[in-house]
Amino acid sequence: MNNPTETNMGTESLNFENSMPLSVWPIGPVPFGCSCCQVLREIVHTNGINVTKLEIHGRLGIICHAILTDRSGSTNAVAPGHQYQMFDFCKKSIEYVKQFLSQYCFHRSQTGYVIVQDPLSGFYEALCVGFLWDENFKNGDFMQPSSSHAGGFRMDQPGNSNNRGKHPKPSLSIQRERTRNLTLKDIEKYFHLPIEEAARSLDLSVTVLKKICRRYGVLRWPHRKIQSMEKQIVLWTGKLNSNDPEERDRAAKIILKLQRGITKIRGGAR
Repeated sequence: MNNPTETNMGTESLNFENSMPLSVWPIGPVPFGCSCCQVLREIVHTNGINVTKLEIHGRLGIICHAILTDRSGSTNAVAPGHQYQMFDFCKKSIEYVKQFLSQYCFHRSQTGYVIVQDPLSGFYEALCVGFLWDENFKNGDFMQPSSSHAGGFRMDQPGNSNNRGKHPKPSLSIQRERTRNLTLKDIEKYFHLPIEEAARSLDLSVTVLKKICRRYGVLRWPHRKIQSMEKQIVLWTGKLNSNDPEERDRAAKIILKLQRGITKIRGGAR
């Protein structure tokens, strides 16, 4: 289970460590049974035809492994096929898992997939209230990262306790120059977030972010429209497993149309 494996998922391939193909899921209790595990999260992607689901298994404070299900949305009379793959995280750090998931989601987006809105996203967001990344503060129209976020990770240096928390602030002219140089491409990757979260991620205020959007002709922040379309994708994705080939074909076409609509919105089209 510790040897890298390359498996074919759809028309693309992924190479991740600690993976192994599974002929069927769920599997028996030995040697990979997860009777002590819970499904912590499901990450679902679709390209309008195929659907992939990554189940992350573990329990509170521990991530044990992930199960990838690749469901082919074939529109012929044959029932859609399923492929399974396991990724073992038992001896891996949380940081390794974060990197794995980031790489996985990036690969999906690069190969034409869109992530389906997680119905439990509100639940996870509620649990994250009070974490340090919510404690940014505003400086005029700009939001500066707190000292704990400067440069990603901060390591305290011996003898520097008096400087702790003192992160040099960019001058107002530098901040203005940065906002002038922001392009639509820089902003569109945050369209799936509420505008407040997007502004926080960009270290801007909501007011400045709206001004930049208007500069490029984006009059309404598209988060709600994207969210609505993603919900429709979720509803139609379930029909890809229908025994009726006509219904599967219709679902695939509608999902593809919605996916293209989301792509246009993220590209700034109105």
